Amino acid sequence: MQIPVDRLDAETLTRVIEEYVSREGTDYGHSSPDLLAKVEGIRRKLKSGEAVLCFDEVSETCHILSREAWRSLQKGGVTSTPAPSLDMGSDL
Repeated sequence: MQIPVDRLDAETLTRVIEEYVSREGTDYGHSSPDLLAKVEGIRRKLKSGEAVLCFDEVSETCHILSREAWRSLQKGGVTSTPAPSLDMGSDL
């Protein structure tokens, strides 16, 4: 289920993003920006629509996916969201 980020208060969104970026395995390329930079980078992607915040009802966890990954899951008829990482690249 997609969660509209504009319906979350700022602190809640920040906490969700912080939890996401602190997960092991999130790919940031060769550099590892500090937590604030990671959070702001993800926030920009969510606000621009490049990324999507979603909730997996089976695992009861939130995930942040690229828009393309989210569309792919929807087209495939997948009802449960796996935990892929959002490739942040070096744009942070």
